[in-house]
Amino acid sequence: MNNATPEMVYPRLLRRVRAFLFDSVIFIVLLYAWLATMPVFENTPPLLKISLLIIPIVILEPILVAFTGGTLGHHLMGLRIRDASSDQNIGVLRATARAIIRTFLGWLSFIFVLVTNKHQALHDYFTSTVVILRRPETLPAHERFSARAEERAQYRYPTMARRTGVILVYVFLGFLTLIALSMATLSETCLNGEHCTPGEMVISQLLSSLWLLALGTSIVLGWKGLLYGCRRSPLPRSETPVV
Repeated sequence: MNNATPEMVYPRLLRRVRAFLFDSVIFIVLLYAWLATMPVFENTPPLLKISLLIIPIVILEPILVAFTGGTLGHHLMGLRIRDASSDQNIGVLRATARAIIRTFLGWLSFIFVLVTNKHQALHDYFTSTVVILRRPETLPAHERFSARAEERAQYRYPTMARRTGVILVYVFLGFLTLIALSMATLSETCLNGEHCTPGEMVISQLLSSLWLLALGTSIVLGWKGLLYGCRRSPLPRSETPVV
């Protein structure tokens, strides 16, 4: 059997986010429809009630991914989920694991699309999958990306463990900063989740947005070797490969 893998062309992160948001809307509609029909099934066994919600979700996520290469959102955005090392769709079990990991990690998973070589989110990386464009030739150049390679011809990078450790330190320091700023700008009742004034709600949202921005920036810069503590260093001219 020929497992030759064609060249993979990856989408922009924004295209993947749009697919995810479209799927999220579908799941929300399903949830509300399920809740609305619960009075009709008042005397139905609990297991059957739960099945009425779980079965459509399983069909829309793992089943569609396994048999068609993507969810409805992926098809709408012209994306395909496939195995990272062969031009094959993934199985139902791997598609289920991928969905569970993505649900658990949330938006944090997508940040890694900006730093991994194959533009993989964490849920892609952990399940050895990639998301590619189905018909890249129909899209403009700014929508198409090839595999991302670290500039190892010019730089020496710290180990993966060191970069990960430094990123975690920055994330921890950022979290401490967030706590300090929250304590300095928000009242005790707001911090306890009891009552926040409109101004405090704005400040809280602003601090949360800054925290997410700092988190994403730390991950991207740290992985690229641009944070203090895990900076890449130029290779000596004698070690630079001759092309």
